[in-house]
Amino acid sequence: YSEGYGWDYGWGNKGYAGWVGAMAMQGLVAYYYDHIRPGTAVELNQCRFNHMGMDVKYNHNPNFNPKRVGHVGECRNGRGQDCEDCMSTPLDQIYSVHYTMCRKPWQCMSNGNPGGKGPNGEHSQAI
Repeated sequence: YSEGYGWDYGWGNKGYAGWVGAMAMQGLVAYYYDHIRPGTAVELNQCRFNHMGMDVKYNHNPNFNPKRVGHVGECRNGRGQDCEDCMSTPLDQIYSVHYTMCRKPWQCMSNGNPGGKGPNGEHSQAI
C-alpha cells in the first residue's frame, strides 16, 4: 500500500487510496477482486454477511426522494420485491456484522428508559 491520493497510489498503486476504508478491508478487497482475481467475486446476502442493520426495503414513503414515493415494499437496490428484509433477519442467520450504522459499539446511541429500567422495572439494555 502506498499512501497518497490519485491513480498512482493505494493498493498496487492502482488508485485504491484516498477514501475512507481504502487502507482497510474495503480497499484491499476491492483491489483484490479487481486486479488479483478479476471475475471471481460474488455478491453475498447483505442481511447475513457484513450485516449493518440496514433498512433495505422502502417500508414507508421516503421524505427525501419524491421519485421513490409509491415504492413501499420494494427493495432499495432496484430489484423489485426480491430482497430479504434485513430488519427482521433472525440473529442465528447473521454470520458477520459491521458497526458503521451505529458507529463504534462503545459510541452507540440509544434512547432508553429513565434509570435504565424496562417497563416492568427490570433492567433494560440498548440492543
